[in-house]
Amino acid sequence: MENSNKIPKLLLKASVLSAIIFWVQILFEDYSTVIGIIPYVFLSIIPIFIICSLTIFFCILILYYSVRNKMSNNEFFRRFFPYNAIVIFCICAYSIIISKFQIFVCIFFITAFFTLIQAWVWLCKPEINKKT
Repeated sequence: MENSNKIPKLLLKASVLSAIIFWVQILFEDYSTVIGIIPYVFLSIIPIFIICSLTIFFCILILYYSVRNKMSNNEFFRRFFPYNAIVIFCICAYSIIISKFQIFVCIFFITAFFTLIQAWVWLCKPEINKKT
């Protein structure tokens, strides 16, 4: 995390991924209203960014900043990713089950889970320095 631009890029990439996953699922669920739903796609970018940023902050970044000086990104990923993924999966699955499998809740938690998993990869991926 030496580069201070890593977090804003991570949040932007995660928000775009969340929006894509969320709206693809919505469009596959109700394909008949594609034209009517397009304005909502653009309006949803801000709430998706806020929710995605808060989720990444509370699920990954607090832990990352608490141990970043003690271990490398690779060690951090190997030590915490499997347990965090299991906990997040259980929370998402439990939330889906208690909602009695409502479509919107399922789509929301599926999107959140896959976005968090990918955010781990983006956060801990070593940066390659290109010398030109």
